[in-house]
Amino acid sequence: MTEIINSNLEINQPKSMDEHQKMESTSQFDPKSSLNADQLIKLQEFDRELKSFLLEDWEEEWCNERCLLRYLRARNWDTKKSLDMIKATIVWRRQIRPDCISAQDVDIELNNSGKIYRGGYDKQKRPLVYLKPGRDNTDDKVKDLKLLYFIYMMEKASKAAEAAHPSGEKIIWIVDWKDHKQGGGLSPMNSIKLAKEVINILQNHYPERLGGAYVFHAPVIWHAFWRVISPFIDETTKSKIHMVKDAKKNNPILSMIDSSQLEKEYGGSSDYQYNYERDRLKEDLAFPPNN
Repeated sequence: MTEIINSNLEINQPKSMDEHQKMESTSQFDPKSSLNADQLIKLQEFDRELKSFLLEDWEEEWCNERCLLRYLRARNWDTKKSLDMIKATIVWRRQIRPDCISAQDVDIELNNSGKIYRGGYDKQKRPLVYLKPGRDNTDDKVKDLKLLYFIYMMEKASKAAEAAHPSGEKIIWIVDWKDHKQGGGLSPMNSIKLAKEVINILQNHYPERLGGAYVFHAPVIWHAFWRVISPFIDETTKSKIHMVKDAKKNNPILSMIDSSQLEKEYGGSSDYQYNYERDRLKEDLAFPPNN
């Protein structure tokens, strides 16, 4: 049965790296190789201070050097601020256990025509995640599940980034507002609340993960929405969010992504379309949840 599912997952997929084979061994990459003497000392201090806070084996595994360095960079190498930040994330991960979320846990959100899914890589081997609010088919009743679905996809995309390249960490988001209708999906108020929660999680619990976000077909409501949520976004994150007015002209992602890896709607040549029956187990098969 597993062989059949794996075979079906390949239909219409962009010709991308095989996560199971892990094209390049991460064991050969030393994340400390680019650090100066002062940064090495701060990394050692950070690691030493954090040890006593860790309670379980999964926490020690998650707090590897690459993870610690992301938190240090996010707080400009201030070890105290970095320590406060990572401790808050560990407490959050103890409560949520993102690594244990399975497709079954978010099946209601997976069952759509493709509102969030991963497909393809850019030339730096950063995974592409598509977000299409116009395909949202659930409402306010499952707002918490929507947030869980976002966390599920962040966790899987993060693992895909690390599997694709020895130094891989970042994710590229392609956000398409096509066919979005005001009043569809969440109510405007809950949409803003959810956006604030997503921003908080992205900035505080997945630091240094965003490689870029490219927004297509932004509706008039987007500009009002952006005015409301932008004060909650730090300047570094803001600098990575780009509006794309035309997929064929002045489209920045065309130079970043091979045509075969990018869907036609955004200037590529891939015919891939999300299919629930075929794709619902794709992420769990590539990166099984911890139990």
